[in-house]
Amino acid sequence: MASEQFDETLRTFRRLLETTTWTGVSPEGKAVAFDILKRILVEAPDMKELYNELGTSFDLPADEVSHLATLSQEEIVASFNKPIHYEQDWITTYLSYTANHEAPTAFHFWTACSVISAATKRGVYFDQSYYKIFPNLFIVLVAPAGRCRRSVATSIGMRILREANVTLVLSEKITPEGLAVALHNVGEGGKVPCAIHIHASELSVFLGRQQYNEGLIALLTTLYDSPETWEYVTRTKSEVRLARVFLTMLGATAPDWLADSIPPVAFGGGFLSRTLVVAAPATDRIFPFPVPQDPSLQSQLVARLRSIAQRSGAFRFTPAAKKWYEEWYDKSRLRQLDGSFISGYYERKQDHIIRVATIIALSQEADLEYTPEILERALKALEDTEPNLPMAFRHIGTTREGKNHELVLWYFRRNGGARTQEQLLRSFVGRLSKQEVDRVMDDLRAANLMERDNDTGEWKLTPRGWEPDSSILA
Repeated sequence: MASEQFDETLRTFRRLLETTTWTGVSPEGKAVAFDILKRILVEAPDMKELYNELGTSFDLPADEVSHLATLSQEEIVASFNKPIHYEQDWITTYLSYTANHEAPTAFHFWTACSVISAATKRGVYFDQSYYKIFPNLFIVLVAPAGRCRRSVATSIGMRILREANVTLVLSEKITPEGLAVALHNVGEGGKVPCAIHIHASELSVFLGRQQYNEGLIALLTTLYDSPETWEYVTRTKSEVRLARVFLTMLGATAPDWLADSIPPVAFGGGFLSRTLVVAAPATDRIFPFPVPQDPSLQSQLVARLRSIAQRSGAFRFTPAAKKWYEEWYDKSRLRQLDGSFISGYYERKQDHIIRVATIIALSQEADLEYTPEILERALKALEDTEPNLPMAFRHIGTTREGKNHELVLWYFRRNGGARTQEQLLRSFVGRLSKQEVDRVMDDLRAANLMERDNDTGEWKLTPRGWEPDSSILA
């Protein structure tokens, strides 16, 4: 093996160990690492330290790695081809299943919550005296286009949900009337709950600005509250009657599409306050060649999801959990709301905690009760999403000029942070006039996001301008 080829093989081996979470990798995937190790040792048999490096990744002693390295690929696969037992937590198992996918962990966590939410179909609830809180979630994953693999993250969860066959999944664009009829058909005339899960891998397509979709937003808002009975009059004046409605949704979109493609009525009327928006500016998980996961993981997830779908009954608080919740609730009501889009989320946060806590308890296959530990985990999951909410809603209500600011900032970040005036004008011919470009640059300089070299005239991003959440609107 040539020196350059050897160096590349060694680099590939070490990068594979560094970037891969091996817990749920298939036996064939683990054998790949041994195959590369063997090729290295043929050329450099003295590199015994590689046994320790592979052993650390696989959680195996170095002498066992040394032994496995003497076996054939088929024997290595057979040695790892044993049933793996994971802890009794569906979400944790799902995170192992998705450990080598590039989407942020938060996207996979909330996708897992969405899958469990869809599977419950009104089977469990918490009685809040005047109304029941069912664990139905509306979740939207938000990330800039081309980053975070948001749509793929949702599709992985939907594959599990569809295979379990515990609820109907709708992925196509639909009218309000079509949704009402679909719910009616699923309910079989009131025999079973009218339960449907909406998968909108591109939310901007599912909820476009067309006039009839404004009616769809209003309908989703109404049905989110899981009414016992509900009636809908179609365009032909026929009546659709629904009983025991249960609607869940998982969508994905980019921040600018959230503002540009969703009907304005979505930003009022309570739709966003009912929706958990999980935003991420980027991902720190990079896997150029992800190794295959253990297929037994998917089988376990499907089987256990079917078991979760059979749970039924009312949840209750343990005495310690009730005390925890009362103290948190009293503190939360002191929060001053500013009337922004985000404030609607905080107004409903107490119900969001109950819903997420219900899903976490079901994931752990625990009793139908809330403990302080479960409530704390639910609260942390929600609070982890809150710092990125301004990024998700930044473009809502933005003027054309504000969108131009964002467009130019994005352009500079994608081009090394520095461009001449001529390069800048050429790039925006047909989109922005020279006067508009000049206004944008003056605004960005005044906001300390851009600066101009007095000698060369070149425009450059400032350190603040490089920050992912920087904006003249922030």
